[in-house]
Amino acid sequence: MATKSIQIRNVPEKVHAVYRVRAAKAGQSLSEYLLAELERGAKRLTNEELFEKLAALPKVDIDAAEAVRGGRAEREKDIDRWLSSTRRRSSKS
Repeated sequence: MATKSIQIRNVPEKVHAVYRVRAAKAGQSLSEYLLAELERGAKRLTNEELFEKLAALPKVDIDAAEAVRGGRAEREKDIDRWLSSTRRRSSKS
């Protein structure tokens, strides 16, 4: 894999110190640590990229209130089943 170099000038002393300490704690050179940070950052979408991907998704027409009611009904069924099983176990004791 071909690689390129990046040079960053005018890094504030405090910022440099923070990354130098983090690199040391990670057992890495400053260059290794910063490269890993850049690779992690490159994998994450920016907000703009995320919004573009979301905008490209097919539109879904849902009734939010109906979805909430359905979720509540499911939860109530789960609670009723749990209570029933708990009551059966305690009545056998």
